[in-house]
Amino acid sequence: MQRYYHRQGNRVIWANGMTLNQLALEMWERLGFHDIDPSVLSRVITGERSFTPQQLEIFSNILAIPRSEVSSLKTEYCRDLLSQSKVDENFIDSITYQTDYIDQNLEKIKDAMSYDSLSLAYRWETQTENLLRIRTKSVKNTRLLKKLYSLWGKLLIEKKFTLFEHKHYRKVLADVFHIPNLFEKVYRITGDSEFLGFAQALRGRIYFQQKQFPQALSHDLTSLNYLKNLHEIRAVIIRIAQIYALLNQSSKISAVEDRLKKYQDSNQPMSSLCHDYRTLANAYIIAKDLNNAQRCLNSGWEIYDKKLKNGEGDFNIRSKITLYHTEELFYHYFRIRNRPLDSLEQEVKSLVKMFGYNSYLVEPGTYIHSKLQ
Repeated sequence: MQRYYHRQGNRVIWANGMTLNQLALEMWERLGFHDIDPSVLSRVITGERSFTPQQLEIFSNILAIPRSEVSSLKTEYCRDLLSQSKVDENFIDSITYQTDYIDQNLEKIKDAMSYDSLSLAYRWETQTENLLRIRTKSVKNTRLLKKLYSLWGKLLIEKKFTLFEHKHYRKVLADVFHIPNLFEKVYRITGDSEFLGFAQALRGRIYFQQKQFPQALSHDLTSLNYLKNLHEIRAVIIRIAQIYALLNQSSKISAVEDRLKKYQDSNQPMSSLCHDYRTLANAYIIAKDLNNAQRCLNSGWEIYDKKLKNGEGDFNIRSKITLYHTEELFYHYFRIRNRPLDSLEQEVKSLVKMFGYNSYLVEPGTYIHSKLQ
């Protein structure tokens, strides 16, 4: 109701110059001398109650509210009725706001990512974000705007992952620099503080990629105060382990590994668990901790051999390629062959050629793998 009135001292002045009492009186007369008074109208203003359909129609006629806005107000009325009936909020949103097609797009994106079709996921993300950008510019309804930005935030969670995997590491930062600010905007509109966590975690990753490790550590540690998404929490914790190694604070890595285990669960994809151990191995390798590095690397191979080798699970090809690169790093630091690399090297080169994966050694301990466009 805020857009239809302003205040002069303690008085409410409506868009047509009426005071609250005058508007209530006019509505009362048009409603047959019942159903409205200044106290009812005041409670509508403060959001304590809603108009009935008839009250809303009369109110709109008096103030000459455009039909498009009247339709929005009627939608809100229907939504309030459904909410009072304890209907599931997501179901209500899909009916009243017609956002189910965006939810469907998000599911399609997740499916594409699970099959490692990053190019397809990226195209759908771009199309869906363009739709959200256009729609949020024209929306005045607060609740609908909140719903759209919530969906946009969920899209950004997928998009940032796709960008880092899909783009060359020298080009990706230009595409992700603005996303932390977008996450913060989503938080301001939706009130969901987890989006603050995603903003901080992404800044941590950006600083990490820029080799500004103290700044990366600060943002990553802050992000854990807000994050609830287990995948993102695990990614941040593993990056913290690598940062401690790169900052020569290797004594903290084992505590980080213990913390990581608290967020691993039976629903975690095997490729994700394999990635956890492989990346922990990287941290221990940089810290020159031979035993723990070998333990984590072998755990990664064990998961691969038992669960991913024969094509089971997601990202099985990438798992083998990245495990190989950690074997290379292991040899680089310790001059010990954890596994025979000659035949593995040829196989990985063939896989890279077939599936388009490329790895780049930025510096010892900082591998970035990317599936180029």
